Amino acid sequence: MKPQPVIPAQAGIQYVDMKELILSFLKRLVGSYVDNILDLIKIEATIYYLHGVKVLRRIFIVLSLLIFLIAILAAGFVMVPVALLLFMPWAEKQRLSWQSFFAAAYILIRYFWCRRCSPRNVG
Repeated sequence: MKPQPVIPAQAGIQYVDMKELILSFLKRLVGSYVDNILDLIKIEATIYYLHGVKVLRRIFIVLSLLIFLIAILAAGFVMVPVALLLFMPWAEKQRLSWQSFFAAAYILIRYFWCRRCSPRNVG
């Protein structure tokens, strides 16, 4: 039976390049400073991230309030004339004239609103 050759790794012998030795020395020498710098960079990034989240939260709150107020104004815009027509003790002629006035106002507002928002005028 022929003896098997001994592999250096099995015998506990390790070959180390000079380049690897220098790199490992530099990593140990500068590694703690690099870790500290990376930790500081992570902290700064977290601060900017949280600031961005706060700004987005404020913007979301303002937009939500704006949408709520627009909805309230739109409901008031529709309900006030209806309430006036239903609950005021007007004569039929006055009520009819006010109904036509409110209807014309709604039609004009709708016409100008649609004309402003139509895709043909985007340019």
